[in-house]
Order: sequence, then structure tokens, then C-alpha cells
Amino acid sequence: MEKLDLMDETFLLNILIVLAPVLIYSLLFDGKSIIIRTFLNGGAALLCMFYSFPIFGLYFDLRYIPLYLAFLYGNARSGWMVFIVIIIARTYLNGDMLLIGYLTAVISALIPFLIMKRFAMIADKWKRVRFATGIAVSAGIGQIGIILGILDVKGKITLGEGIIPVMTYQFSLIIAMVFAILLHETILERKRYRQEMIQVAKLQTVSQLAASIAHEVRNPLTVVKGFLQLMQKEKNNQEKESMYQYLSLVLTELNRAESIISDYLNFSKPQLKKLEKVNLKHCMEDTIVLLTPLALKEGVQLSGHLKFPMLQIETDPYQFQQAIINFVKNAIEATPPGGNVTVWIEREEYKVDIIISDDGQGMTKEQLARVGNLFYTTKEKGTGIGTMVSIGIIEAINGKVSYASVVGEGTCVRITLPILL
Repeated sequence: MEKLDLMDETFLLNILIVLAPVLIYSLLFDGKSIIIRTFLNGGAALLCMFYSFPIFGLYFDLRYIPLYLAFLYGNARSGWMVFIVIIIARTYLNGDMLLIGYLTAVISALIPFLIMKRFAMIADKWKRVRFATGIAVSAGIGQIGIILGILDVKGKITLGEGIIPVMTYQFSLIIAMVFAILLHETILERKRYRQEMIQVAKLQTVSQLAASIAHEVRNPLTVVKGFLQLMQKEKNNQEKESMYQYLSLVLTELNRAESIISDYLNFSKPQLKKLEKVNLKHCMEDTIVLLTPLALKEGVQLSGHLKFPMLQIETDPYQFQQAIINFVKNAIEATPPGGNVTVWIEREEYKVDIIISDDGQGMTKEQLARVGNLFYTTKEKGTGIGTMVSIGIIEAINGKVSYASVVGEGTCVRITLPILL
């Protein structure tokens, strides 16, 4: 009876081959090209096939891990290109199990292809790891049955003899898969932290500039406003009487300028003037009613699936609604005529998620990474300032905003907020 030694050099070499593209891509290319990712994953799958290890006369390797990673962390085109590499290599190697090899490759490609959109919508790192692990375990169980069936039909072993080594192989494959996903997620998380640090540095610069401008401009405005108020009160002669109507206009415009400067200070820190309990469902219903005319004008169907009528959060109602309006408005403007924008609420034990999804053109991972940056926007006429300030408002009430998007499918914004119990 042949024995499977999972610690031999060939198996360890397969693991190294699988992890190498992740490290090379992150260190040398920093996520700049899907083509390079495809080339690295395809090369890894090819090398795994040429350095396979025997189990009861059949040859096994970790070729399908690069295939999974190409679909989950690249895109459909990248995944199918790696699939073609595997098929070509399997045809070249030939063997008496060629048709079974083709069938296994097709199934192994369809699984990540069907789940990749749902995987992309998951924002939390550990939820992504658990989701991918669950899929890998399910696929592994299916492969165990196929492998044992093949071995039994070929008369190499009985099911009882083969189940332990085959299960050990599949378990090790799943562990290697989880380790590769963890490495991917850790690198992506560090990249996000680095981008956030750069964004914080930029925001601090803008904040200092905003505070300086606001301080310097507000002082003379206050003085001018004071004098005009005095002139308005002293209406002793006909000339001053005739100036009264103009002084009212000047005071109105000065108040407007002061309001603009106060809003500009939101760059530095959102000014939540009045925190109070807000019924979340009522606030969202008001937002949908307010933006329905805009949706109709753009030919977009705006709908809401709002539950939890007694759910409350603590926030500045005016600032919070302005932030939600901005997110929903962005979704409407990103959706082509005939598309849909949907708003719904999901509750967990101590928090609530407001989810806004659209049928727009979606964004690439590079674009998603820049959402919320100052002066970055995907709209032709926009500055990105509204989104940045809206995210700042949500964060000021201990909330979190996360984006998930698939090019050609749409974008999903998830706003997570603490709730009042």
C-alpha cells in the first residue's frame, strides 16, 4: 500500500509555488496589473502540475489554488485564462484519466466563478476568509468522493484503505488554500492601512488649510457684519433710510458666506451641533421620498426595503441625512436609465447596516481604493468633496463606510452604525 507523505519536498514545493505569486505581486507590482496577476497565477498552476506527487498511482498537486485566487482576487477573465493554462498543460501531460482531469478542472473553475461576485461584496476580512474556507471545504468533500470512486473503480484500493490518505491530502489542500487567502487578505489590509495613512496625512494638510482660511476670513467678516448691523439700526436721515434695503441684502450674503466657511470646516472635523435620538427608518423613508423625483428624472427605479420601525441611533439629524442623501444621490447618478437603486437595512446585535446598491457600471479595485479621497470622483462633474465629508460625518458618530463593486454589475455601499439599545 502506497503511503502519502505530506511533508515531503514535493508537497512543500507546491505550497511555495502557490504562495510565491501573492508575495511577488504585492512586493514588486503593488496591484497595478491584472495581466501580471494572471501570468503569475497561471505560471504557479503550471509549475504545480509539473511537480505533482503520487497517491496510489494517481498524481496530485495544488494547481487549483492559483485558479481560485485568480477568480477571487482578480476577475473572471483572469480566472478563465488560468483555467485555459491548466487545460493545455493537462492535455500535454495526457494520461489515462484525461477526461476526468478535464471534468475536475471545469468544476474547479465554475465554483469560484459563481461565488466571486458574492465574495467581492464581503467587506470584512474574516468573513471573506470564512466564506472562502467554507467553499474550499465543500469542494474538498466533493473531490474526496470523486478520487475514492476513481481509485475503487481502477481496483487500486478499497474505499476503506484510501479514505485516510486521501482525506489527509484534501485537508492539507484546504489548509494551504486558507493560508494563501490569509496571506492575500493580510497584504490587502496592510495596503489599505498604508493608503489610509496617506489619506490622513493629506486630510490633515487640508484641515490645517481649512482652519487657517476659516479663521482668517471669519474675523473680518464678523467686524464688517457688526458695523453693518449698527448702520442698519441708525436710520436717522433719508440717505440712511434709502440704504436700508441694500444693507439687508449685504447682511444676508454675509450670513451665507459665514455658513459656507462653517461648512468648509467640515474638512477638519464634521460639526455635529446637536446629537439626538433619530428613528432610522423614518429618516431613510424621508430620504427616499426626497430623492424619488431625481430618480424619476434620471429614469432610475429607487426603492427601499426598510424594517425595524423602532430602531434608533444617536446623531445630528441634519448632518446625518445630508450624508445619506449624498450616498443615495451618487448611486442614482451612477445608474443608467432603466436601472435600479435599492436601499435596505440589516440589523445585528449591537449595530445596524444601511446598504445602498445600484446597477451602475461599477468600479475597479483601484477606483474603490480611492473612493473618499479628496478631489477624486468617477463623475464627469464632481470634486469628491461630498463623499469625503459624508464619510467623515458617519465616522464622527462611530460609524463605518465600506464599498464593494463589480465592474459592469454595480456598486454596494454599506454604512455600519451603532444602535441605541
